Amino acid sequence: MAPGPADRQAHMRNNGHNGHGKTKLGIFRGFADPGRLSILDSLRDSPRTAREIAAVTGIAQADTAALLDCLLDCGLVRKEEKQYRVRYRLSDPRVGRILQAVDQMLTKTADTPPEPPSESVSDRS
Repeated sequence: MAPGPADRQAHMRNNGHNGHGKTKLGIFRGFADPGRLSILDSLRDSPRTAREIAAVTGIAQADTAALLDCLLDCGLVRKEEKQYRVRYRLSDPRVGRILQAVDQMLTKTADTPPEPPSESVSDRS
């Protein structure tokens, strides 16, 4: 018996599918590589060409192109074509805010001493 519409919707929700081909896994995949993260960071302030991204990040231009393709597939960047120039930018301001939130978490973690482990219920018996 083939799965019905309710089964497909539950499966899509469980996999983080938004109905437009994007998934939570795909988005997080975009963040899960040092080169891709470096590119995303380089786009936080302004759009850039692939050549500019390569220069800022120190990533070889051929590798930059492959990483940008992945980021496009993940939906984290978009490209704008004007005449003969292609510029890349973050696809959504929330991508920059995610990067900023992680930076803040790391700064807070580095500045804050670790908290002592909490007692569990079994430890108090």
